[in-house]
Order: sequence, then C-alpha cells, then structure tokens
Amino acid sequence: MELQTSFTMKPSRSISQMPKLKKSKKSTKSTRLISIKKLQKRCEEAWKEVIKERDGDCCKVRQHFPLLEIKHQRIYQADHCISRKNKLLFLDSRNGTMVCSACNQAKGFNNKSISRAVDEIVERREGKLAFELMVQMDMRKSVNPNWAKRWWLEEQLKGLINGREEIIRRREVCTHTDGTGQTQFINPSLDIASSGDCGNDCT
Repeated sequence: MELQTSFTMKPSRSISQMPKLKKSKKSTKSTRLISIKKLQKRCEEAWKEVIKERDGDCCKVRQHFPLLEIKHQRIYQADHCISRKNKLLFLDSRNGTMVCSACNQAKGFNNKSISRAVDEIVERREGKLAFELMVQMDMRKSVNPNWAKRWWLEEQLKGLINGREEIIRRREVCTHTDGTGQTQFINPSLDIASSGDCGNDCT
C-alpha cells in the first residue's frame, strides 16, 4: 500500500516584505558623533588655510625674532597662541600664527622664549586690547557650549571660507612698502587703509 504525502510550500517573502530592522539609538548617536567630528576637522583645516593665506609659508618667529637661538625648519604649521584646548578660541583666526615645526614643538614643550615671541607677534598684529581679551577668556577656562553643535560649526566654516577669500581679494589690491613683507592696502572701494603682512619675503 503506497503512502502519499503532500507538502505545502509557503511562498517565500520578498526583500520588500521582510521586516525592517530598527536602528538602535546607540547606532544613530554614533553616526551623528562621527559626522560632527568630521565637521570639526573641516573647520580646523579651514582655519589653517586662513592662517596660511594671511601669513604665508614662513615662520613668523624667525621673521620677527631672528636672534632667538633655535634651529628653524622649513616645515610650517599654524600655531595656536592660546592653547588648542580652549575651544572658544580654537577657530578664531586671531589666535593663529604660522611658525616652523621647530618653534611649534618648542612651544609645545613650554619653551618660554618661543611662547613669549608668539604672544608678542599676536599682540602686535591684533592689538593689545584684543590680545588681553583672549588671555582673559583663557583664564576663565570657559567651555564652548556650541563646540558639538552642527549649526555653530557650519557657521564657523562658512566664516572661515569667506575670511580666506577676503584675504586673497585684499592681496590682489596691495602694494609693497618695503622689503619686510609689510604691505599697504590702497583700494578705496574696499574701504581698506591698514598695513599688514602679506606673507612675502619672510623666509
């Protein structure tokens, strides 16, 4: 006697019918943090470009303090006058100065001569009042509440990009007054009547 068995196959679900896996809050938060960190990095790179465009590829310590005893290098970096740990001033172009890698490293190891030289360079360039304000901000050890906020970082990035473009635009209308890198901006349509470093002749 033959036994007949029948099997009913259930139709397989298509990919579109498969239940969707929900993203965990932890995963979403991790992705958001990564994107914020990338934005912070983009802002830092834009800040470096502003400093480089303003100061040129040179060591400002060597230019302004040629008698300081240090073996300068031909690798140039944007240095934070006030520590990079201070996020209130981290992206402030007033707080940046181009120096060589030797000066940057020496400053990082608390070389007082180099640190004071950078302080004096910034004070001369930005003015005593602006410099003292930055020092006071550093002494307060205030935390930047917006450092991890996308809208604030995007505003900073836009401002830095515009600032770099303005520096380039000003350079196009400047004339040299001497051989030290000092320039006089003379285009009246830009409402500019100040002198500053154009970044040339500073090697």
